[in-house]
Amino acid sequence: MHHPLGGFAALRTIATAHVAVVIATLLGCGTPSAPQPGALKSVATPLNELFHDHRSAEGSQSIDIYEPIDVEIRNFAGDVVLRGHHAEGGARRGSLTLTRRAVHGRGRADEAEASLAEIAVRTELREVMPGRFLLTIESTTSHREPWFQRVDIDLDVAQLGAVTVATSRGHVDVRESDHGCHIETTKGTCRFITRRAILEPMTIVTSDSAIEVRLPPGTTAEVDAETVGGTVYSRITAGRWLLKSRRTDGDSLHADLNGGDNRMIFRTSDANIYFSVTERPDTAFSLIDEL
Repeated sequence: MHHPLGGFAALRTIATAHVAVVIATLLGCGTPSAPQPGALKSVATPLNELFHDHRSAEGSQSIDIYEPIDVEIRNFAGDVVLRGHHAEGGARRGSLTLTRRAVHGRGRADEAEASLAEIAVRTELREVMPGRFLLTIESTTSHREPWFQRVDIDLDVAQLGAVTVATSRGHVDVRESDHGCHIETTKGTCRFITRRAILEPMTIVTSDSAIEVRLPPGTTAEVDAETVGGTVYSRITAGRWLLKSRRTDGDSLHADLNGGDNRMIFRTSDANIYFSVTERPDTAFSLIDEL
């Protein structure tokens, strides 16, 4: 059974999508006596938006499916946020929001707006077996300067299944999946948090950004985590945890969790990796704030 997500016809043809002009404003603030963590980043973001003409077009569609939905995303660039609600009984209407963005140089507002028509987004939702669906999303661009463009994807569903994401220049945030994942991005923080025990393989690869994985008791894994220029941190409060390699040191972690043979591979550079198994992974304090 196919669900064409007809509400996204405007996104496929682009011509009928509403274009919202985003005007960045730089707010004044007091100067602290000493720099605070993240202060330079918080100032840099509005500065970048102030001196770059920014145009965007957004489209949304409701998803009236309450069974598990697996997700496969191929995005040429941009953030991806995926949320499930199985812990709340799954009785929640879902939604998908796609936002095409163009950020060109100062004085190129007209080019930025015109370039939105060169971004194409294709979506398909189909039933792959009784009671389980697959949503595929693919974005491409024909623009001659694709580095000025991106598509941000925000998906909220009743029950989130297996996740496969390939993007670049974007953060990936996955909440309450009931399955493993395969996530690849560049220059973007990756976060995977769920209250469902994970028994399947996981792969998360990024660069220049942190990885945070928070899982519940009952999870099994053969953990293989490495960073170049960062540190790997782990916190295990439930289950059998066994370090298995002499290669485990500050920037790598090789261990078995509950005797699992499902590999969990995490890779990044110039940033840290955080892996934890706790009673309430959804309420634990986050050590990264990029998302």
